[in-house]
Amino acid sequence: MCRRCTTISCARWRRCTKSTNRARFPVYLSLRWPLAIWNALFVGGTDFTANPQKDAQWNRGAYLVEGLGHCGACHTPRGWAFDEKALDAGSPSFLAGANLDGWYAPSLRQDLATGLGGWSQAEIVEFLKTGHNRHGSAYGSMRDVINNSTPYLTDDDLGSIAVYLASLPASTTEKTPVPDDTTAKALLAGTDATPGAAIYAGQCQFCHKETGAAAPPFLPPLAGNPTVLDKDPSSLINIVLNGSAPLVVKGNPSPYRMPQYRAQTDRSADRRCGHVHPQRLGQQRAAGLGQRGSGPAQKHRSRQ
Repeated sequence: MCRRCTTISCARWRRCTKSTNRARFPVYLSLRWPLAIWNALFVGGTDFTANPQKDAQWNRGAYLVEGLGHCGACHTPRGWAFDEKALDAGSPSFLAGANLDGWYAPSLRQDLATGLGGWSQAEIVEFLKTGHNRHGSAYGSMRDVINNSTPYLTDDDLGSIAVYLASLPASTTEKTPVPDDTTAKALLAGTDATPGAAIYAGQCQFCHKETGAAAPPFLPPLAGNPTVLDKDPSSLINIVLNGSAPLVVKGNPSPYRMPQYRAQTDRSADRRCGHVHPQRLGQQRAAGLGQRGSGPAQKHRSRQ
């Protein structure tokens, strides 16, 4: 039905039903046999095999993460043929983080700043069960996972996943992020003259506080948040521009959600992101997002 139709009897609706879109794929794209070649090159032909050097709980977690949970579909980087570069824990690329559909799915390995290196097993379980913990909240494609999948797993399954993820060594050499209060003090005193300071104070500080500590688990912190610390700013920019859809865990909607700021100029959005990026929160790493001008915001605005 056309969006402008108000009744099914209107003339526009009758015209819409006569002009139903038909698939216009060329014949060569409808052939299925090339997938057999792709599968042979990238999928492999073996089923899951338990690791005899690990206990039953670890193997249960491996089975869920590598197989049924297909976590690597988002969190493992892709190759030239859009293949997952690794399918199991035998490769350091497995679950090392990947850019997909305008978001950056962070590393699920033990990277100290941009992965799960600072998360306990109990915090991993809490995140999978509720979509929140003291480190952050689910957003993007992970929202669908929380809304429709992981909260319905048993505690034993969630515990097994946490054990498995906690065993994956870091894929990068990172130091534990150590925030300082320099930016917070300048923000409170009104002496921070950087471009993003006024925007942050007017539109972000109420929820996330001047320190970036926010009020977890429902209002995620910015200080120490893997999404903020990551060298790829895709998710940070995307969530500023487009906000986050609500989490609904077993029918219970989350009381808070991130609003969207698409109405602002690209430069304003970039300055907002630049203020919360590591160089502004006193973190160990500085990716220089604040100096990128309107490019990153425009890129993610055009995706929507």
